[in-house]
Amino acid sequence: MTLRPLFYLSWLALAACTQPSTSSADSTAAPPAAPQVDPAPPVASVPSVASMQAGDGHGERETLSVTSTTGTINCENRNVDITGQHATLILRGHCGMIALLGAYGNLQIEHAEGLRVVGANAQVVTTSDLKTVEIFGERGTFQVGHVDELRVPGRETRLRALSIRSATLHGSNNEITQQDGTAVVEDYGKDNRIGS
Repeated sequence: MTLRPLFYLSWLALAACTQPSTSSADSTAAPPAAPQVDPAPPVASVPSVASMQAGDGHGERETLSVTSTTGTINCENRNVDITGQHATLILRGHCGMIALLGAYGNLQIEHAEGLRVVGANAQVVTTSDLKTVEIFGERGTFQVGHVDELRVPGRETRLRALSIRSATLHGSNNEITQQDGTAVVEDYGKDNRIGS
């Protein structure tokens, strides 16, 4: 997106405010011609296949957008956004935040810092320790390593973790199981089960 048209509009408004006042004798004179404005350059089309967006230069990771539904993805320390329905993917290497946005996703993750699932009926397996796990979708099944912070606004989620430091549940009929430890739990939902 370009800001050039907005700049010209601001310039025109400023120019109009700074025009010298005209006397009554000059009131019949023709108004000054508007300056020529260059048209905005065309916006490049967005590819419909996997693409990358560069970070902002302030430590933010690149994000790899994935629309394919099968295959192996090499994270290479990037965040990954998966948008395809019925995605069956293996994610290799070190990933940042993984976002599964499509329904019926099936992911095997080697290592990730975080996981956000929006799509319904997801199946995710990783032995990785995760800083955050957010599950907005419903009827998902998850098997993960240690989790620092778990948030489940969704419903009918089945999650099994090695341990969970803290969990916040807003959804209903979720079943959270941890092998070791005792999570600090805030349960604002209904009929959620948390156990060992």
